Amino acid sequence: MTDYSCYITIINKSSVPLTNGFSDHIFGKYGIRPPTTIAAKTGKVEFKLEKKHIGGSTGFVKYDTGKGRIQFDYSCPLMFFKTNKLFFTNIDSGLTISFYGTTKAGFLSSIPAGEEGQFPANANPLSCIFIVTD
Repeated sequence: MTDYSCYITIINKSSVPLTNGFSDHIFGKYGIRPPTTIAAKTGKVEFKLEKKHIGGSTGFVKYDTGKGRIQFDYSCPLMFFKTNKLFFTNIDSGLTISFYGTTKAGFLSSIPAGEEGQFPANANPLSCIFIVTD
């Protein structure tokens, strides 16, 4: 069976914890839900948004930083005219976010080959690592 899941890893290397996590989805079902807090300096979380039906998987998680908010968005749609999406919204947090994506099924423990911000547009599943720094 084809896997249209999103495997997301977030590493928090910043000096502030990411708190008050709120996640939701448009398509799919969280097999592993994002946690509500990611510790400062060494925090690492992994979660999976699984394909539930024809829509594939599309969702987001957002966190407070004490100064602002960061939202991470991810999508591995099943529909042929749609493309994968990975992006973030950084509202006044003062933090830097970088991300890398691949179609390797499973969670990423290291940065995959390729440039920062690059990910496969039309392949599945979608695995991503977001890294938050000061």
